[in-house]
Amino acid sequence: MKFTSFVVKIVSPCNLNCSYCYEYNAQDQSWRDMPRFMSPDTARQVAMRIREHLLPIVTTGPLPVPIVLHGGEPLMMPVGGLQALIDVFREVFGPELRPMFGMQTNGILLRDRHIELMNREGMQIGVSCDGPPSVNDVFRVNHVGRGSGDQLEKVLRRLSGEPCFKTLLSVINAGSDPVEVLDYLMSFRPQAIDFLLPHGTYDRLPPYKEDFNATPYADWLIPIFDKWFFESDGKIRIRIFEEIMENLCGGMGSLESMGLRPVTLLIVASDGSFEGVDTLKAVGPGEHVLHMNAFEHSLDEVSLHPKVTMRQMGEPGLCATCGACDRRAVCGGGYLPHRHASATGFSNPSLYCRDLYKLIAHIEGAMRGFLARRRSEGAAAGVS
Repeated sequence: MKFTSFVVKIVSPCNLNCSYCYEYNAQDQSWRDMPRFMSPDTARQVAMRIREHLLPIVTTGPLPVPIVLHGGEPLMMPVGGLQALIDVFREVFGPELRPMFGMQTNGILLRDRHIELMNREGMQIGVSCDGPPSVNDVFRVNHVGRGSGDQLEKVLRRLSGEPCFKTLLSVINAGSDPVEVLDYLMSFRPQAIDFLLPHGTYDRLPPYKEDFNATPYADWLIPIFDKWFFESDGKIRIRIFEEIMENLCGGMGSLESMGLRPVTLLIVASDGSFEGVDTLKAVGPGEHVLHMNAFEHSLDEVSLHPKVTMRQMGEPGLCATCGACDRRAVCGGGYLPHRHASATGFSNPSLYCRDLYKLIAHIEGAMRGFLARRRSEGAAAGVS
């Protein structure tokens, strides 16, 4: 198995202190021991490891390699530092590999000089926003507890329409009005919206999830799906819905949190160490640690680590409950961290199992209804 996309954490701290953040406010605090910024020397070593890993599968033309700059908050790195890291990857990759740069940011520090750099380098960025300020500021606050929504709104209005602006990532607040959130996010004209389930485990349930059988997150997402599917022009993609639809049609999808597709994403920390699913920090201290790094280990070696291969098992890696479920190929048992319980490890359905099942069933019904109407309309047109 080859890794084909990479999240590179170029900054370890963050200018926000979101209460639900798995990096800073969950079980693991290893970010404190990381370098504040990834150095050009570390970036060079990481790029060399990626090159040696992927060069054997290059056939014709340069191989596209997604590189997502992450953190912490990556915009805390000066623009000159960002440019230097980008230049390192381009130089090391050579003509055989083509880096496709992205960035995930909270957006607060975004300025014209960043937008110019991103457009010049063909970078696409995702910005985190949970909705209008009254919703966003419930969880997304700074280090003195002040909300970030008003600042972010100004940034998004500036960013709207820019070539580099791709995705809005929105952690679901199930206590908010879902259609109000959708309308607000769509007003900034992103290419896509990615609604994310809050991270939690059986031992630390997320907000509004009182018990396993409750479905507050499905109940929140279904009105959004209906408006998007039946009323929108389809120009703005919503990834969780598209993923479910593709998997229902027998596809493999691309999201790590859905389906049975082998995971080919690797996380790289600011010191050059490689990580398993970094969201496992929500499970417990050190759960993400591989004890492998770009200076001492090849990516071929990393691909054989048990914490990596456990993400490649597909259906055999599911618990008995998921293995017997008729939706297992669609949800894939749910996201790995959401399966964890202290008593049974990861051998459980996702704590969002009932939400996912309800949402999938609703989407399948909508698709079947749509196809039935199209067939009926086609038959009527044929008769006339």
